[in-house]
Amino acid sequence: FIGRLAKEKSIDVIITQYSIIKKSIPDMKLIIVGDGPGKKNLLSLVKSLDLSEDVIFTGMIKNSDISKYYRLGRFFITASATETQGLTIIEAMASKNLVIARKDENIRNVIQDKINGIVFTNECEISEFVIQNYKNKDYIDALTTAGSKTSFKFSSLNYANEVEEIYNKLCNNFIPEDTSAFSTRTFSS
Repeated sequence: FIGRLAKEKSIDVIITQYSIIKKSIPDMKLIIVGDGPGKKNLLSLVKSLDLSEDVIFTGMIKNSDISKYYRLGRFFITASATETQGLTIIEAMASKNLVIARKDENIRNVIQDKINGIVFTNECEISEFVIQNYKNKDYIDALTTAGSKTSFKFSSLNYANEVEEIYNKLCNNFIPEDTSAFSTRTFSS
């Protein structure tokens, strides 16, 4: 997880589901990148689930280092039901993480379930999916490749291309058919 540690992000759901995953995949670690008002409660939850050795809280990191943390992961999980832009989802997709996200109208144009990521409605679907598919490299690679392609739609390069295309269409609509009015005339003095 990468983001602000706050109650509305439902990071407690991720930790609880991780505790189930950990029983089947003992070598897996959970990395939580960020800081915020919910950190104290999350640390308490981790301790109560006896996961202190397996859940890593990085705290705040420099923006220039974020991509390094994405590359550490295989899955990017967000349980937030209040995403407004989903920038971390797009960044995770661009970093070839398999995104597992709670169903939310605000991300429906980003994640297509079982095509470029996984969308869940019931929290236990997180652990079920990871446990069942952890070793299915071909399936995970297909989803992450599709996710990476999806992320390009939101890139600055694609944005510039779309703006240029609109600009060209507008220019073409305003060029008069009869350009004789713009011909050079010779005036005598």
